[in-house]
Amino acid sequence: MPTLQIPYDTEAERLQYKKLIAFGQELIRLGRTAAHGTVIDTCESFAVEAGRAMLRDQLEAALRACHLHTSSSGVWRNDFQAS
Repeated sequence: MPTLQIPYDTEAERLQYKKLIAFGQELIRLGRTAAHGTVIDTCESFAVEAGRAMLRDQLEAALRACHLHTSSSGVWRNDFQAS
């Protein structure tokens, strides 16, 4: 079986990659097991709910990281750029 190597800088980043991989695996599993004619609805329902939770967790982690940096240095860190 092929393997995937992903470089990361922090434990939080590593955990986020694991969550994203699990999300993709669950979408594949749902798509394979959904009843005929329900694949899109089944996957979409999962993606909306689980995606919302992942986004909320990621935003919380980003804000926590900024707060920790600000607390330790007294300087607000703004490394995030809009695309």
